[in-house]
Amino acid sequence: MARRVFVSFRYSDGHLYKERLERLFDSSTEIINRSEDVNCSGKSDYTIQNYLYSKLRYTSVTIVL
Repeated sequence: MARRVFVSFRYSDGHLYKERLERLFDSSTEIINRSEDVNCSGKSDYTIQNYLYSKLRYTSVTIVL
């Protein structure tokens, strides 16, 4: 059974690590990447929280960088 993975990271210093992980995910048929490339740094905490909760709802694994 495939795992749905969400990578949580601070865009300013974590997006390069996230991109490396995504390259590894692409080579696997067991991982469904649910991460985003959206820079939310200019949005309110409430908006970011709601956005992330909607993404996390359907994931089975969360990686925090």
